[in-house]
Amino acid sequence: MEVKMKRIAGWLNYIFLILLLISFFSYKIYPTKKFIWIPALCLSLLSLILYIIFNREKLKEQIKLKTLLYSGNLILLIFLVFAILVALNYLSTKIHFRADLTEGKIHSISEQTVKVLKNLKKDIEIKAFFRELNPRRGIIEEMLKRYSYYTSRIKYEIINPDKNPSLVRELNISEDGTTVFKCGDQETRITSTTEEDITNAIIKITRERKKVIYFTKGHGEKSIEDSSERGYSQIKTSLENLGYTVKEIVLAEEPSIPSDCSLLIISGAEKDFLPGELEGIERFLKDGGRLLLLIDPLSSPSFVDFMKKYGIKIGDDFIVSIDPSARIMGGDPTWAVVSKYGYHKITEKFNYACFFPFARSVDRLEPVPKNFSTETIASTSPYSFSTNQFNAREIRFDPERDRRGPIPVVAVSTFKEEGKERESRVVVFGDSDFASNQFFDLSGNSNLFLNTVNWLEEEEDLVSIAPKTTRPRTISLTLSQGRMIFFTTIILLPGIFVLGGIIVYLRRRSL
Repeated sequence: MEVKMKRIAGWLNYIFLILLLISFFSYKIYPTKKFIWIPALCLSLLSLILYIIFNREKLKEQIKLKTLLYSGNLILLIFLVFAILVALNYLSTKIHFRADLTEGKIHSISEQTVKVLKNLKKDIEIKAFFRELNPRRGIIEEMLKRYSYYTSRIKYEIINPDKNPSLVRELNISEDGTTVFKCGDQETRITSTTEEDITNAIIKITRERKKVIYFTKGHGEKSIEDSSERGYSQIKTSLENLGYTVKEIVLAEEPSIPSDCSLLIISGAEKDFLPGELEGIERFLKDGGRLLLLIDPLSSPSFVDFMKKYGIKIGDDFIVSIDPSARIMGGDPTWAVVSKYGYHKITEKFNYACFFPFARSVDRLEPVPKNFSTETIASTSPYSFSTNQFNAREIRFDPERDRRGPIPVVAVSTFKEEGKERESRVVVFGDSDFASNQFFDLSGNSNLFLNTVNWLEEEEDLVSIAPKTTRPRTISLTLSQGRMIFFTTIILLPGIFVLGGIIVYLRRRSL
């Protein structure tokens, strides 16, 4: 019995080191499961104490004998390992580094999101309710982990609703896969796991005040309540998801544009506005208002003269495209392919082609009125031209009266009335169909529209993020190449180790 105790006492120092390592790695992998790493840490310390107690006589002798150096080295090594583990643990909590080496950066969040996260001024609490078997649970957990990497303002928790029924009732969670975002008194919920929805939910709850966008009606405009292909119901949903309040207004019934209107949108009006309505819009702009006009060919001639006041020239024409991209997308020659963008906040880092089904030119008026700053920000491809051959059976380029591409189709004008604090902003598109339900999700159409609204509202950090896709990558091998790989990995390499083992065994037997 005494011999066994001595043997155990001799191994206590190694037990101490093993338990210490178990405690460290348990803490790193399961930091919240204290019932694993705390007992392991306590047992490691206990084994160290027992080692000293049971081996005190031996330790005293070692101090006196020449083995002091060896024992000291062992103790020094143990404490050195412990010190290194402590240092690594400290550094791992202070220093973070992630690298995404994929071609499409599919494991990274966008620059827009990073900008939003680094500008957060308030703490955000996120609770994601996902069952264990929900296939999207891992996706939301990985996404929130990426978000928390860039800011300490985000605290998130992945909750199994089956194990937390009281919290589910308290927050009124009715659907598996619901994520709740809370910032102070503000709260919003989403049921998707896309970066765009997560980022915009964060933006939505950190905004001090909701801005109100009015869409005019009564002149044949596209309606935000219309869910048909021609309607703008998708725009309404997208704007509300970004935190805006969206309403409709009949200007003829109002003495003036409401004071809570932060942006007025005129979406494809077919009939002219009354003089009183145009005067109301002019007063609104002079007071620092914002206007987005989407005007189709052969419509609303009153706006052609009205926009000249703001340095914008709306052409009496339509655009014909000979770009093969339009044909690939199933369009006819009147589809304008918009692929050239100017340097502006709206189109900054914008690298998507847009498709305008039936567009007219929108250019900079020369000379620009005094105190106005006007520029074009989007143009068609060089494979296009503008013409006014509206009644021609066959449209062909006429060098004498037609204009060769690129043709500008979007113009921006800014000005500031004397004595006013807020800058007035106007954006004119030469087409309204590109943002309709039928074409809203086509290529970069939705991004261009939403970026424009966000710039007009001075909310440039609100984002429309295109989902990241991966291209399938395959390796094609010939029959001989496949055989070579099989022979090398399955036969040759294992065979070398087996042969080496046999040789070592035979040599030992011969000794």
